[in-house]
Amino acid sequence: MSAEMYTFHEAIDELQRAEEEVLDNHKAISDYLQHALQRCNQLLCITRDVDYDQDAYATQWEELLNEQLAVLAQSRDLVAEFRAKMQQEEHISRRIQPPRHH
Repeated sequence: MSAEMYTFHEAIDELQRAEEEVLDNHKAISDYLQHALQRCNQLLCITRDVDYDQDAYATQWEELLNEQLAVLAQSRDLVAEFRAKMQQEEHISRRIQPPRHH
């Protein structure tokens, strides 16, 4: 196997691993967001009481938002890595394919 073919197969393996990681993360995010929505709604219910603790509400809401931002940013980074690996694989694929003559 040529060095180019080895590099190509290595890029394909990396791409497949990245794809699995993105898909697993997508499933986990879907589950997480369903749970986060429940927490969000529970927190919103607290505000229906006229005498609710505004400071506690604001603290909990901010914590929930910060958690969601961090989780989603991590997922976005995984997708960016996946896209970079797709581009790398495409670049390598183009290099090893002979030009077509018409």
